[in-house]
Amino acid sequence: MTGTIEEATSRAARILGENDYLALSTVDERGPWAAVVAYSTSPPCFLYFMSRRDSRHARAIERDPRVAGVAYDSAVTPDDADSVQFSGTCEEVSEEDPVRRFLEQTAHLTDKSPEEELTEFRGDDDLRLYRVTVVDTYVLDQEKWIEQGLDARKEALTARAFAMVADHYAIRTR
Repeated sequence: MTGTIEEATSRAARILGENDYLALSTVDERGPWAAVVAYSTSPPCFLYFMSRRDSRHARAIERDPRVAGVAYDSAVTPDDADSVQFSGTCEEVSEEDPVRRFLEQTAHLTDKSPEEELTEFRGDDDLRLYRVTVVDTYVLDQEKWIEQGLDARKEALTARAFAMVADHYAIRTR
């Protein structure tokens, strides 16, 4: 497996399209922090997640919008491990269209309909939608991982990966 940037980009799209959660890293006055969040994607390079405004990571984003994270399938064996690492900036989103899209894309994670979730969202003053603008995207270098046990990365084309997710991964159902 030689692994071109196109292959890395396809793997990034598959991982982002097939998984539901990512670990989001922020930093605040107490130091680094990571939080697991459910996410959705949108071209050209956006990840969305909901969180409470008073959560540690939301407060950190308010002070410093730089974030990093990883999406991966934790249920696979070590030889099948694959992941997407990313960095970018994050901001709170107030428009309703991205909120609706997020709730539709993550509807398979809850027993409620997107409309019920939207009603709850509107009635909760502390719940917010956040958008990560992804700048850099990398995947695990599986060849180095399997053959040498080295934790190395291969760059992926960010905008292309997000376009592929939109093209190939339909909204999932329960």
